[in-house]
Amino acid sequence: MDLNIEKKYYIGTSKGGKWSSVYAYKPHSDSVFLEKGEVFAVISLDGPKSFNASIAGSLLLDYLHESYFECKHQLPLICLEKAIIGTARKLGEIVNNDQNIGEEGIDLDISIISVVDKIAYFVNMGQGGFFLYRGGNIVNVNSALRDPSGDGYLKSASTVINKNDVLLLFTPQAIDAFTKDEVLESASEFNELVLKNKPLEDESKLSLLLVGIGMEAADAKKETIKEDEVEQRVVIKDDSQIMKKTERELEKSESDIDEDLPETKDYEDKSAITVKKKNFQEKAVANIKNFFNTTKEKVQNLELNQQLKDRWDNLKPEDSSEDNTFKYLVKKVQRFSGKWFKKIKQVVWYDFLQMDQGIYLRNARRGTNWRLIGVIIIIVVVLGVISLNTISANQERARLERNAEETITRVRENLNKIEPEINGILGIVSTYNRERSTYQGELTKAKEDLNKAKEIENFGEEADVLLSKIKNLENLLNRRIVIENPNVIYDFASSVDENVSLSDLTLTDNQLYITDENRGAVYRINYNGQDFVELVSSLEEPKTLGFNEDGELFGADNNTSEPLFSINPNNGEIKRLSGILSPDNKLNTISVITMFKFNGVNRIYFLKQGGTPIQYVSAVGAGYAGTYDRFTDPEFLNVKDIAISDGKIYLLIPGEGAVRYLGDNRENFSLYGLTSQELQNVTNSDSFEVSGNYVVYGNSRGRSIVFATKSRSDDATISDFFAQITYTGEFAYLKDIREVKIDYSAGFVFVLDGTRVLRFNLSDIEKFIY
Repeated sequence: MDLNIEKKYYIGTSKGGKWSSVYAYKPHSDSVFLEKGEVFAVISLDGPKSFNASIAGSLLLDYLHESYFECKHQLPLICLEKAIIGTARKLGEIVNNDQNIGEEGIDLDISIISVVDKIAYFVNMGQGGFFLYRGGNIVNVNSALRDPSGDGYLKSASTVINKNDVLLLFTPQAIDAFTKDEVLESASEFNELVLKNKPLEDESKLSLLLVGIGMEAADAKKETIKEDEVEQRVVIKDDSQIMKKTERELEKSESDIDEDLPETKDYEDKSAITVKKKNFQEKAVANIKNFFNTTKEKVQNLELNQQLKDRWDNLKPEDSSEDNTFKYLVKKVQRFSGKWFKKIKQVVWYDFLQMDQGIYLRNARRGTNWRLIGVIIIIVVVLGVISLNTISANQERARLERNAEETITRVRENLNKIEPEINGILGIVSTYNRERSTYQGELTKAKEDLNKAKEIENFGEEADVLLSKIKNLENLLNRRIVIENPNVIYDFASSVDENVSLSDLTLTDNQLYITDENRGAVYRINYNGQDFVELVSSLEEPKTLGFNEDGELFGADNNTSEPLFSINPNNGEIKRLSGILSPDNKLNTISVITMFKFNGVNRIYFLKQGGTPIQYVSAVGAGYAGTYDRFTDPEFLNVKDIAISDGKIYLLIPGEGAVRYLGDNRENFSLYGLTSQELQNVTNSDSFEVSGNYVVYGNSRGRSIVFATKSRSDDATISDFFAQITYTGEFAYLKDIREVKIDYSAGFVFVLDGTRVLRFNLSDIEKFIY
């Protein structure tokens, strides 16, 4: 519906970071016009002198336009609110990108109206505002605005407009610059010259906009805003969905619409500005009909009376925001509840119980007020039952608190008792293996009791302290050193190449040597992860590396003819071992090598993934000759690692763990001291180290390094577990252990874990050594 809207405006001259403007837009698309209506706004910016307010203001108007007309919500009021909030955020982005603003900040004031059909929607942010001229009177609409969010950020409202209404939008400086009479004169004549011609010292932030609804033909001859004066950079889609008007106000008569207008306070002195009082009273009587006839005696100085105010307060605009809807429902429930409370009070309190009569009735029913006495008895009984339940609940709570306190005391005493006992059994193998499960059961039971006590209020802190102590005792009992932050001395993926594939690690003279299959390289670093050197880079997927007793470095790769090689640690010179033949032609499947000096002659033992599982070559003169079969049974093809110590060969077999051979005789020795789950994880390790009197497992499944003895002094068939270094954090440490090496003289354990080298201290396990 085209309301024949006319516009008049005035914009002051901006200067030095201060700027104001007006905005008016009527969509060319009928569908958009029906949904979003015609929009009018005034805006002002106040910032430091260095701030280019005019450019920023133009950007904000563009953004305001886009935000409103591209809003998908059906209600224009909510779209206006969202558009203003988005515009304020846009100003924040501009300010953040302008280093000249500093800490002074920018003041933004926006007042905007959208006229959709016969409904005007008002939204205001800042100190600007609106006035409504109707029937010779002007009222301040700001007093009727409501805060949709309750945080004072913006205010909004809506009302029905009539023909010949004038809507006025003022920036804060415009509100302060003009008197009520000047505003009234300008609105009544629909002429901005009354305000424009007033001399002002500063009008840099002043802008005003008069919007006439269905003005007379004579008014149409006056100067109006042209829609193309405001630059619009948005292409509005004509196919947007037409909003269905559901406002109940449109179904009412004109008198009812007038009756729904909000109570609005006057411009300055809180009283309406009177022009032709008699004429207004006649129009008002005609508009509100019988309703105003019954209350016109109460109307003074043309102010709306309290009944009209209540009527407005009880209205729920259907186009209000979700928060306004909630507030309206709360008020409606309050009013409804108040009415029913009065009715119930009258029926029960006075009519039935006759409380105004007291215990003895003085009316026609003279005598004792048995109804009141009966109610009193019921109340006493109910209070008694509640009291009994409360007493019972208090007694139950007291019982639970008493039990929790007793549990805390009992557990604390028990932990203080068993702590020295656990320390005492750590150094006695037979006692430890026998008593470990018993102490573990006591600690588990204590944890269960403490978790129950922890549920009782005021006992959680004490329970947590004891639970922490139990955790430490469990680590002690299980010979566990928990590492929260492993010492990563070098990460090759981040420092060398993310595609590295490390396969083996060996050490000598405070230097670590690491093979990289993907890059065909051998790297060298010191024990602190420093002095990185890429020693060689021309190998063919090197698998394994090791030093012999003479300090010579040997390895094996995928070279099909000469897979075994030596490397000069000083200059990286590679020499391949030639003349070594194997009947099965499977030398290029070597996965692990180990060195041993037999009767003064160096040997290189190696595991193969094909052909004869385990073979060796012997030094002859300046080279090596062979191969010689050591274990030929195919069952040895799945062996994970090999080591030689004390003239015995140790093999790491999946599901069995470490086994050893003296000659061809297998010496069975079993690992004791672990739980069944720990034992299953350890016996499926991928690597181990046999050195000194220890067998050290790289236990990826259990995320630990497990230390065990080779054998007992009195029983060679038993290997005793005595310590484990574990990681229980959220990162992937110790989940891909590829090699473990020990340097007893330096006191370090080195672990090749995926693409990292970790270093642990042997001193951490000293207290557990038998």
